[in-house]
Amino acid sequence: MLELPGIGKYTARAICSQAFTQPLAVLDTNVACILERFFGLQGERVKSRCKILWSAAEIIAPNKEVGKWNLTLLDFGAMVCRAKNPLCNNCPLSTKCNYVQTQRN
Repeated sequence: MLELPGIGKYTARAICSQAFTQPLAVLDTNVACILERFFGLQGERVKSRCKILWSAAEIIAPNKEVGKWNLTLLDFGAMVCRAKNPLCNNCPLSTKCNYVQTQRN
């Protein structure tokens, strides 16, 4: 897929995980926000090229139903763990989240 014009890493992985059920994680701004906050990671300025964040996304992705996982993270990042004004008080992960814990201290 990467050899097709206009198809980058994110798009190729999104298509492969959704259409062909391949276990490939995706990384966009929303997913990067979750990974940085929850695990206390510091990604590079351009998240889509950050090897640390891509590696983290791949490590935490389940072996099955990664397409659903990817969509869930995308939605969760857009609705709860938002780039601006995250809804930490409504987050079911807040008790384990590095970002929330550092904000409370």
